[in-house]
Amino acid sequence: MLGTDRIEVDPLEFVAKVLMHVPDKNNRRVIGYGVYSSRALGERRKQASGKELAAEIGGRSPLTSP
Repeated sequence: MLGTDRIEVDPLEFVAKVLMHVPDKNNRRVIGYGVYSSRALGERRKQASGKELAAEIGGRSPLTSP
């Protein structure tokens, strides 16, 4: 059965395990990297709008490869 396994943990050990996931005060978390970056998202939006425009005028999108 799912979720029935339990372990007994000392309260201080539990707090230590939880605090491992809290970043240091001056550290920053990287939220958008690679395909999730603002630049990549903007480029995909631009390509999508170009494809929609091409479909409206019945031609090929200038942003896609031949």
